Amino acid sequence: MGQFSAKLCKFLPFRPDESRILVTGVKGAGKTTLLGNFRLGVIEPHQNIELGMQTIKYKNMKFTSLDLDAFSLSSIPYDNLYKGYEGIIFMVDSQDKKKMEYVLPYFKKLLAEKDLENIPILIFANKQDLDAEVMSLKEISKMLELSNIVDRLHYINGLCALTTEGLNDALFWLFHVINFRKY
Repeated sequence: MGQFSAKLCKFLPFRPDESRILVTGVKGAGKTTLLGNFRLGVIEPHQNIELGMQTIKYKNMKFTSLDLDAFSLSSIPYDNLYKGYEGIIFMVDSQDKKKMEYVLPYFKKLLAEKDLENIPILIFANKQDLDAEVMSLKEISKMLELSNIVDRLHYINGLCALTTEGLNDALFWLFHVINFRKY
């Protein structure tokens, strides 16, 4: 993974300013595992332990992970929580159909946030490598009502956060879209 990140950064036309990416989804979806695979990055201290936030910085990319569960959705102080992001990575656990009842309301709330208006979103359907029954990309797309999203670019991709299988093309898509929007 580290070699891919280094190669990707050489070819992308990043501007000198920082690209901030929000990595979010409900607990257990694989955000921490995914961020752990960016071992080249510098992990900044937890900014808010209550919200489960951590930030990893690599070159001019800053990935901020926001870990939420069903209980924290109604009690989060949203003031300025989503300001300044240029892209969203939304993680879904492909194996856990029960959590989808919590995922959809949070996903809709995220899309409705004024500070995240028109921001491109990459949906990672994590744990696609498991032998157990996993939801297909088509099923997850339907559950998240992706066909109704018309105000932003979005892309769904299967992922194995442990091995990073499925990561390369999807991240390339997100960084390309972010950089295209900057110019």
